[in-house]
Amino acid sequence: MGNFSKSPLDVLKDNIDNGYVGLHVEQGVPVLDRDLNLLGDLIMARLRSVVGRYIGDGVPDAATTFNIAPVSPAAADDFMISAGGAGVFLAGGMEMSISASIRYKAQPGGVPALSTSGPRTDTIYLDTFTDEVGADPVIKLDNPDDVGMRTSVRRKPNWVVRVAEGVDVTTSPPGALPAAPFGHTYTPLALLTRPAGGAAITAAMLKDLRRKNMSFALLEQRIQTLERLLGPFITSFTPQTVRPAQTSPITITGRNFQVGTPQVLLGDTPAIVDLAASTDTSLVVRPPLGTRPGTWPLKVRNDVGEATALQSITVLALSAPSFAAAGTQITPKQQRVGNAITINGLNLSLVNKITFNAAAPVVAQPSDVLGQNNSQIQVRIPDTVVPNLTAINVTLAIEGAILADGSPVSLATTVDTVQVQPASAPFFNGFTGAGSQISPTSQRINSNVTLKGQNFGSGSPKPTVTFNAPTPVSAAPGDITVTAPDGAGQQTISVRVPVGLPTGAGVTVTVTVAGWSATSTEVLTVLPAV
Repeated sequence: MGNFSKSPLDVLKDNIDNGYVGLHVEQGVPVLDRDLNLLGDLIMARLRSVVGRYIGDGVPDAATTFNIAPVSPAAADDFMISAGGAGVFLAGGMEMSISASIRYKAQPGGVPALSTSGPRTDTIYLDTFTDEVGADPVIKLDNPDDVGMRTSVRRKPNWVVRVAEGVDVTTSPPGALPAAPFGHTYTPLALLTRPAGGAAITAAMLKDLRRKNMSFALLEQRIQTLERLLGPFITSFTPQTVRPAQTSPITITGRNFQVGTPQVLLGDTPAIVDLAASTDTSLVVRPPLGTRPGTWPLKVRNDVGEATALQSITVLALSAPSFAAAGTQITPKQQRVGNAITINGLNLSLVNKITFNAAAPVVAQPSDVLGQNNSQIQVRIPDTVVPNLTAINVTLAIEGAILADGSPVSLATTVDTVQVQPASAPFFNGFTGAGSQISPTSQRINSNVTLKGQNFGSGSPKPTVTFNAPTPVSAAPGDITVTAPDGAGQQTISVRVPVGLPTGAGVTVTVTVAGWSATSTEVLTVLPAV
């Protein structure tokens, strides 16, 4: 035993138990042996812990090192510990060596005798640790060439093969080996299944539990072989030019696409994989809205590896939304909350944010979009838009889309406006053919026409009816008769075509109730009075 101020093993255990990983020696103070010893011991303990945890225990190849085999002749209370192959074994983060095969019973220091009764299952395991060495004829720890006294001791890896009788570490839950003392590591080597009757140990009773091929070089070879066999391989893909969020898919052909869950990258952007339509030899994917324009490598990944197509894929830039000519961008120009307007333009199919620019702007929800294609969007005015006599415009955006320089696609705001009205505002019936809003559609001055719609009021006070000639003319209140709503809420207004309208002209008609107006889309042709 070395001459220490305190057992280095005890000091190490105390420091590890308290989570310490290193130490710094201060200046101008006595240098203690336990500080110097702890410095190296902490480094070694941490290294052993990391290697044991992340690499594990086993032999570097397929050798028989520490393989357990029957002795010859066979015996019930003994077995052979093999030194075959490399003669080394990684256990607890240390490399253990065995220079020659040895019987269990012949191990130095002696081991407990084996019980031969059965039936039972035993676990044969390797107990690894380090021993203190205080004398060595080669190293000459007594320093005869200078100070003539021993100034340090050495630590050397050592091992003993032991047997946990009646313990099977392969069951679920596994049997437990005895608790290892601090500084020791236990590694299962073999399972010994004994029959009844105390029979001699045979090869059939032994099951090898050692991990083999622990060499990084062999591991790399196996990984490369695995990647060749199971990694993805791309034969081709089509089309090679796409746009973000396009509806037509990209089809990739090859193999091993369903070894795990496939991923497809367009440059650094993950594509959307249609797993239901894909197979092990064909992937169906779509470029997401946020795909950056440019020419990019196309990659496929599975749980084993990654493959890059020989050809690159070109992502074209999105075009910002734009509108039709002023005056035709929004129809109708007046609409009640909860009802739809139509926005006309180009590049509208990818618009995903529609903002009604009221005093308190309101963004339409996906459920408010009733129809959408490249040239039209039908969108319901959200209930949260506050009605106002002042008309508002609408802003469209493609959120998440980016240009080649990484900037977002620009917003587009209509020139046209829509007057958002309350649900109680008057409105004409939807146009379904001649006479659906105005009947008849041609009438003489001083003769009556019938206007068809809802919310035309109760008749007191009477609504205002204006014929929209170049110089608008309003009907006299006495020439207006309003019917009560029927069971479906339908109403009509019978109104005399007023004097002063130009004949032969087509005019729309506006009905105003309590400050809110509705204008027909159907046109009345004015004929001369009789």
